[in-house]
Amino acid sequence: MTDQKPRVSEKTRNLVLLGLFCAIIILMGATPLGFMNIGVIAITLLVIPVAIGAIMLGPRGGAILGAVFGLGSFASCFGFIFRPDPFGAILVGINPVLTFILCLVPRVLVGWLTGLIFSFLVKKIRRWSKTISCIIASICCPLLNTITFVGLLMLLFGKNEEVLGVFGVVSAWGIISVIALNAVVELAVTFVVSAAIARALVHFLPDNDTKADNA
Repeated sequence: MTDQKPRVSEKTRNLVLLGLFCAIIILMGATPLGFMNIGVIAITLLVIPVAIGAIMLGPRGGAILGAVFGLGSFASCFGFIFRPDPFGAILVGINPVLTFILCLVPRVLVGWLTGLIFSFLVKKIRRWSKTISCIIASICCPLLNTITFVGLLMLLFGKNEEVLGVFGVVSAWGIISVIALNAVVELAVTFVVSAAIARALVHFLPDNDTKADNA
């Protein structure tokens, strides 16, 4: 019985944290806190709670938070839950199924992979401190978000003339140059905020609370 109490407490804590991060994602997505409008595609700051949650809860928790982010992004294409997304509305008009895949799959992967990266660094490379692990994971999260989202956008909609017209380019590769500034700003902001917050929170967790087994 004594062995079960810590596990029950740990599960309860993780559920509370998961619910808290989900609420933060929804709150940020529904308000200006979650986006910075620069260029055609708004810079999203929603990767910040995804990154922190993935570091705190591991790959599985990160994937769930990524799914909340992705589902909210898809809902925003219709003007629901998150702030309305004009570019998303264009994509839905072209193909709603592909838009759903574009909104959901990259975000789930980002949360899952961020949790994996942090867990690997902490569990397998013990000579690296949690501070360095948080820094690397926090850099990887927005970087992976940009790579997976833009890559899938190019794959699914890169030849569509309407999408190319929105970006003012003639080929799918031109989309990268347009989004480059957004990616740099998103990477910088997310890295600074999420690395600092995650490191502060992880400091209060015992070493065995990094969820490498949640992959």
